[in-house]
Amino acid sequence: MSTLKLFTFAARKTCHKNLIIKNSSPFSANCAFNICRRQFSNCGSEEGKEIRVPTPYGHIACKEYGNPNGHPVLAIHGWMDNCGSFEPLIPLIIKENNLHIVAIDETGCGLSSHLPPGVEIQYSSLLKDMRRVTKYLNWEKFSLIGHSRGGVFSIFFASIFPQLVQSVTAIDVIGPFITRENYPYTDREEEVLEKHLKFDELYLKNRNLDETAPIYTETEAIKRILTATPFGLSEKDARILMKRGTKPYKNGLIFTRDLRFKLPVFGFLPSINDFQHLLSRIKCDLLLLIATEGINSHLDNSKWIEIYRSKCRTFEQATVEGKHYIHMDNAEIVASFINPFLKNSLRKGPII
Repeated sequence: MSTLKLFTFAARKTCHKNLIIKNSSPFSANCAFNICRRQFSNCGSEEGKEIRVPTPYGHIACKEYGNPNGHPVLAIHGWMDNCGSFEPLIPLIIKENNLHIVAIDETGCGLSSHLPPGVEIQYSSLLKDMRRVTKYLNWEKFSLIGHSRGGVFSIFFASIFPQLVQSVTAIDVIGPFITRENYPYTDREEEVLEKHLKFDELYLKNRNLDETAPIYTETEAIKRILTATPFGLSEKDARILMKRGTKPYKNGLIFTRDLRFKLPVFGFLPSINDFQHLLSRIKCDLLLLIATEGINSHLDNSKWIEIYRSKCRTFEQATVEGKHYIHMDNAEIVASFINPFLKNSLRKGPII
């Protein structure tokens, strides 16, 4: 038997042993085989490997690092960033605890597909992306690492699926910072609806929005990222985010992110009481890493801290010198907190 046939036989045998294929369609069988093929591949490189998770509207782009048989970790970037934000941090944490990290580009960000025209980006859409990817990877127990909005949604996810999530590391975020009580568009539903319809009208006039997007030189694109991000992004960080956040177009670069992220949330946001009820279901180990000059300094987070102390199996909080992107600018210090936290969590085992 040739090496290729032997590999194919072994992979398919593993698929039948470990996966339940819900129907016999070629699509489901191929998906199952692709998962098994990744288990045989060498993705231990610190550079990572691109993977694409299929969706009805295209794909979710991800980058895979570490040992495929190691502890699974899903990494979720912040608002309108992309998974490149974890590039400085991941090489410092994958080996210490034998991790298998998959960092995602949220739908509409980085190299991921955009939602179809006319569809709204819902407040909780990221949760669907996270569950879609973990189901595709066939992960049953895993951990989450999230920055900013990605950290908040990691906490939400762990509260919705307490039986799946062993630990959460949230970077420069403590709890929900946008609620019905403080959202500037609360009770302005008419204005929000008109803004969404206006965006749809732009698409009706030109169905290829790339044609109307501003075109930048590399220098201009970096300057645009820096001025549009009021949280202390460095030029080095901007260059990392540009790898997935821009694409060549005509004689320059255009940004890949979905412009609908700039629209106000369509629909009703949860209240503080709603969030408190949700977070009371959390059980996992939780580590909060807060920047000294980050986004939390002016917020009263005592209500969220109280919940974590009473509900989480383990709760830790540490302060890291720097601004909002501490996982990029001070990756070594951030890793020095994450590594022992994950070690202790793995020693305790999965949440029961």
